[in-house]
Amino acid sequence: MTGALLYGAVALAAFGLVEHRLARTSITGPMIFVLLGILASSSMLGIIVFGSTDLIVDTVLLLFQTTLALVLFTDAAALNVSWRRDADLPGRLLGIGLPLTIAFGAVTAALLFTDLSIWEAAAIGAMIAPTDAALGAAVIANERVPVRIRQALDIESGLNDGVSLPFLLIFLAFASKNSGSSVVETFASEIGIAIIGGLVVGWLGAWLLVRAWKAGWTSVAWSNIVVVAIALIAFVSVNPNGGSGFIATFVAGLVFGSMTR
Repeated sequence: MTGALLYGAVALAAFGLVEHRLARTSITGPMIFVLLGILASSSMLGIIVFGSTDLIVDTVLLLFQTTLALVLFTDAAALNVSWRRDADLPGRLLGIGLPLTIAFGAVTAALLFTDLSIWEAAAIGAMIAPTDAALGAAVIANERVPVRIRQALDIESGLNDGVSLPFLLIFLAFASKNSGSSVVETFASEIGIAIIGGLVVGWLGAWLLVRAWKAGWTSVAWSNIVVVAIALIAFVSVNPNGGSGFIATFVAGLVFGSMTR
């Protein structure tokens, strides 16, 4: 474990030293860390070897989920969006483009894997439709691209995973012949509860932090820690009720950013 921690620390330090230089190329951080992960795997250098214990698996899963939640929150908070003017493009991307992508993926999966049912093929389409935000990072960071387009892509990349998840659960429910009512309830809870939870946590967290800052009750260092805590609260609070933590985190970040601009 010590060797794995040392390897990870050295990798982070090395990437941090050249990150700004790499930002001007087509090489992204996820590309480098995937390559480093492959090199450290048991089939290569054997630096990082996971056993079959549930503790290790749960720890890694928690780390990944927490990291993604923080990234979603900070990306959303950094957006400067006028919803009356800018909501149409992300809405079309998520409401029209994403379902069409899922449908195209389902048809392709049905043609390639003829032994699957239509609902199993649709589940594959829902899994592959949301692309990683890092793939479009060069476009989003390019100032020659209109701001409205870049913001629309940023919003879509932050929400596509969470929006696709209910579709995946619905298709899996149909594939396992669950009742229609449970399918509807699954979709409503994943989206609805997440949005409501994100709005409440983002608004309340921002309001409290702004009041504490103006009153001089908090410092710069601890206000930053509060931001991290708000993101984690948004992610965790909706899960017991069946909501999508990732959608809640992104919505909370949007609200938080607009109130603390």
